[in-house]
Amino acid sequence: MTFIDFLAINPVFDLNRVRAAFPDSSPQAALKRVRRAMASGKVKRLQKDLFATVPVGAVPETYNPDRFLVMLTLRPDAIFCGHSALELLGASHSTWNWCLAYTCGRRASLDLDDVSLWAFANPAPLDKHGLSSVGVESGDRLGKAVKLTGRERTLVDGFWMPGRVGGLEELVRSAAGFPVLNFDLILKVLDGYASPKLYACVGWFLNRNREQFYADEQILSELLSRRPTSPKYMARHSGEATFDSSWNLMVPNVLLRGGEDVEA
Repeated sequence: MTFIDFLAINPVFDLNRVRAAFPDSSPQAALKRVRRAMASGKVKRLQKDLFATVPVGAVPETYNPDRFLVMLTLRPDAIFCGHSALELLGASHSTWNWCLAYTCGRRASLDLDDVSLWAFANPAPLDKHGLSSVGVESGDRLGKAVKLTGRERTLVDGFWMPGRVGGLEELVRSAAGFPVLNFDLILKVLDGYASPKLYACVGWFLNRNREQFYADEQILSELLSRRPTSPKYMARHSGEATFDSSWNLMVPNVLLRGGEDVEA
């Protein structure tokens, strides 16, 4: 394999990958290969030992590689989550300049020209119960295998941490476009969190979209039985809200009429 061949199949790479591809070369030789490619405009440095292959005709200074592939190289165990999962699921309603993933390694961040990458620890409640992989599925990004939170996990995680999905309005609009939902899997994720508010949030969402997802009385009753005993805000700092007595939730008004505010 030549280094040109290596670049053709590695749009984003680190020095470890170079050394693995050319095991007979020394670490110094691997670095020299990269530096020569950088000097000729074929490679762009992203951070100390993280690099991107520059496509033919692109300008290295302005070229930005696919953020998902950057994250995958930065954290090989990445499980894309939040708004990044919505994007990979083809459900997001807006573009976002963050790329988010769960990782078993230390938390990390990287700012590129047009996007910030954030690697988070797995949600503590799920990790505590050994359920960090529940609702995780395999996907594809530009020919590379990736892992991401599926529809059910992304929905629950989104209500748990709305900021990571671009806010509640983005979550509700995007999730309403899911083709189907597995209620048993939703309950498994919710049981991992064991949060009455999350049961209520998901129940409110399913009741709102009950025809779309064929949410019958069995699943709605199950969620109702686990709702909080006192009123909870679906999300604080989200503007005016209206009390939904069925779910004991303060629902942001922006969610009640297709994104249009209503009087509280």
